[in-house]
Amino acid sequence: MRIIIDGPDGAGKVLLCRTISEMTGQKIVHLSHDNYERPFDLAFYINLFDENKDVIFNRSFFSEIIYARIKKRRCDISHEDVNFLVAKLKKEHSLIIHVTNDLDVLLKRFNKRGDSFMNAYELSLAKENYDIVMDSQDITLVKLNVNNELCEKLGR
Repeated sequence: MRIIIDGPDGAGKVLLCRTISEMTGQKIVHLSHDNYERPFDLAFYINLFDENKDVIFNRSFFSEIIYARIKKRRCDISHEDVNFLVAKLKKEHSLIIHVTNDLDVLLKRFNKRGDSFMNAYELSLAKENYDIVMDSQDITLVKLNVNNELCEKLGR
């Protein structure tokens, strides 16, 4: 089963990817929204999904759209492309997990990691945009808050 885990920085995506990978043996494919060298477009994602049916994706085209908007950079994925990709994922019974948390928790984790890719205002925009974009999709979506208690139970 293809699993896509997406959400704002500091939400717990990496922890969730690792945990699911340890449980299932599935490989993790990391897609970074800050890689400006890679051509994120419809063909890229079609090929990626066709070649990877039993993996866990850390991030997806949702990240590309949201972070391109926040960072004011070009995004080669249109609204029609999103609809096409969502329909493809739905047809192929992919699981999409929207990992999120309260903004204060995201900020605390973000600051603890010392990330310099974005600032607190941009992180708040990312959370807000994820909530809007992910909630508007016609898909079976698991929305998950990876809280500190869950992290402690998983030994992370």
